[in-house]
Amino acid sequence: IFKMKSLKSFINFALFCNVLVIISNVSVAQDTKKNSTTAKGRQNFPPVEEIGSYGVEKLLNLNPTDMLEYINEFCSRGAQINNAAAFDYKDISLTLYDGKENTPFLLANMENLMQHPSFNKTHNVVVFVPGWLSNLQESPNAAADTIYKAYECRGSTNFLVMDTTKQINTLGASTAENTLNMGQYLANALKDLTESVKISQIHLIGHSLGAHIVGAAGRFFKSITGKNLPRITGLDPGRVCFVERNGNFDLERGDADFVDIIHTNPNGLGKEETIGNANFYPNGLNLMPGCNDAICSHKMAWRYYAESVYPSNKFGFSGKKCLTENLKNLTNTDCGGQSEPMGYATPATATGNYFLQTNSKEPYGKNSKNDKKCGVVEANIIDIFSSIATVERTDSPDNLPVWS
Repeated sequence: IFKMKSLKSFINFALFCNVLVIISNVSVAQDTKKNSTTAKGRQNFPPVEEIGSYGVEKLLNLNPTDMLEYINEFCSRGAQINNAAAFDYKDISLTLYDGKENTPFLLANMENLMQHPSFNKTHNVVVFVPGWLSNLQESPNAAADTIYKAYECRGSTNFLVMDTTKQINTLGASTAENTLNMGQYLANALKDLTESVKISQIHLIGHSLGAHIVGAAGRFFKSITGKNLPRITGLDPGRVCFVERNGNFDLERGDADFVDIIHTNPNGLGKEETIGNANFYPNGLNLMPGCNDAICSHKMAWRYYAESVYPSNKFGFSGKKCLTENLKNLTNTDCGGQSEPMGYATPATATGNYFLQTNSKEPYGKNSKNDKKCGVVEANIIDIFSSIATVERTDSPDNLPVWS
């Protein structure tokens, strides 16, 4: 069918086909084949510039397998195209949740936040950075609302959410350099916050792309203050355009004194690598129980974390330390070491990889139950790049952060 003018052109064509086969295999391994319209061996993608202009709504109109193929195609061939777009960062805000209203405060004006009557300088500060295109103006926002309700039940927490809606609204904007820029602006805001709150009170949490933003914030915070943040939690850190491990851009251990990761869609929409001090792999490398595709599994990271915040569920998810370095052998047989709680109560002394099993519906934790005081909140909105979180902490005698 195809006329090859030279051996060189034939080799190039063969290599291109092999790349497409690899991308297809990765996608199919993570998603159901049901309703897939991807033809076997499909060779034509839209131009990478066009893919980069796609918003999340357009990607969601694709079936899951096609969506992952388009994303991987962009990240492998087009992630460097105009990846340092000139965003107006002065519009980025932190939104304070207080159960009455969600009040945004520009990153450049933290003084107004600290003077707000709902902000308590003696309480811990949880900053959640969502993933791609999570519009905080929508009500409800599934991830942020779910996590906030859990912390509202616990009390004594200033819950802040970073709104990046205007700055990261297309696939092309979700690249590594833009993530780095976001982290730098957040770090400057955190520095301003520490004029009124102790560094030990701050906990950063990020889901998907947001995990890499908080990682960058941790690195920049150290560079401008000379001090580490105590804890960063990554909820299924995004694999999109972060396929190759790169400590300059993606979340890594060392970005805070303690970095804990919950992997729920490893090697799909989330990263598989052991990038944290403590890495939890619920159900191994498989799709999460109750999920038929990568999107559902990707969201489970924030659902699990939210459930663990409720007072009755601090120890609802118990992970066993794995004795093997091979992530493909994460089972009860190979992971019979010391138990550590996953989520809210993960101690700063936890290190290594942990395996646990979860339920297919709420309560997800094998040891979880409905909280007698607040119940367990189930959000119904599908928002694949949304995220959350929070934590309460005190200082241990050896100056390591402890969450209890």
